[in-house]
Amino acid sequence: LILLVPLLFICQQLKSKSKQNLAKIKGTVIITGASSGIGKAFAKYFSKKYDLILVARREQELQQIKEDCGSERITVFPCDLQQVSEVDRLMDSLKEIKIGLFLNCAGITHKIPNQLLELDNDEVEKILNLHIQQTTKIISKVNTIFQKQKHGVFVQMSSGLGITGSPFLSVYAASKAYQINLVKSLNAESEAYGAQFVAACPLWVSTPMTMTKKENLQFIGPKTFVHKFMASTWKNVVNPYWFHRLIVCILSINDKVTGRIQWSQQVVTRQKIITK
Repeated sequence: LILLVPLLFICQQLKSKSKQNLAKIKGTVIITGASSGIGKAFAKYFSKKYDLILVARREQELQQIKEDCGSERITVFPCDLQQVSEVDRLMDSLKEIKIGLFLNCAGITHKIPNQLLELDNDEVEKILNLHIQQTTKIISKVNTIFQKQKHGVFVQMSSGLGITGSPFLSVYAASKAYQINLVKSLNAESEAYGAQFVAACPLWVSTPMTMTKKENLQFIGPKTFVHKFMASTWKNVVNPYWFHRLIVCILSINDKVTGRIQWSQQVVTRQKIITK
């Protein structure tokens, strides 16, 4: 009974945080990268209570999510965010919509973890284009809408690697660091008109991008991540899972040791991918 009381208190606090975060969402929820992984999990989380616009390249997968959710409040918007014209088309469609929450979950990573010297130039360009150029354009245009509305929340799915860096994933990690600092800077700029920008920074989530379905202490599922994120205090940078926060702290202690640990881990990961 003594142990049960603090446990119940913690559960109540988590519910309270979720309600506080939901109260900030005053309008339509837009989710990019909604066809799989974290974006898909967010779509299912919000499907019963909000009007949704789901954005991704694969229309068939989006239609399946809409069917699975059983909600008529979902609009499917097929769009390739790698293309400038497609980003413009998306943003033009949102001009008359009251945006409560914009979740930018679209992202890519290296096909195979590799050293910068050995990376394919096209792969590098695609990562930088989506994570930096197109993301900046999306955030800028959404921010303009928020300024007119006098409210709105933008969540950028970044990564804990944007904080720690990582050998063999150097370009990906650097692009995520850019996103984190963009969010931090925008929060100071947008506070006056009631907008908020959040960088979600997990480490390992079981998604098609990480090429694993396993869930354990290290890897959490997309649904688990979403619930933990919604129960967190939304500030500049949010890493909602305690184990991931612990790892980020450990990796921030000594750069040289961190580099060696990450090097060893990525060598193993790379070999697993190659042999699949």
